[in-house]
Amino acid sequence: MNKTTIIDIVVPQEVTTTSINHIIKQHHISQRMRRKLKNDGYILINNNNASWDTLIHGNDHLVISIEPEQEFFSY
Repeated sequence: MNKTTIIDIVVPQEVTTTSINHIIKQHHISQRMRRKLKNDGYILINNNNASWDTLIHGNDHLVISIEPEQEFFSY
């Protein structure tokens, strides 16, 4: 299934070691979406798989994608 990219940023150089959650909060992503990204997201840092707990540094390339939600219809 195709994934939808939600976050695609290069962490500013002046940022020292910080959490993914902190960076995403700075981009005004809601708590509900952050929770969905944490639980269901595919996280890449510099094109390497990562987890929500991975620390990031200045100039890291952060990409977070999720699979689109399916709509279910009952007839």
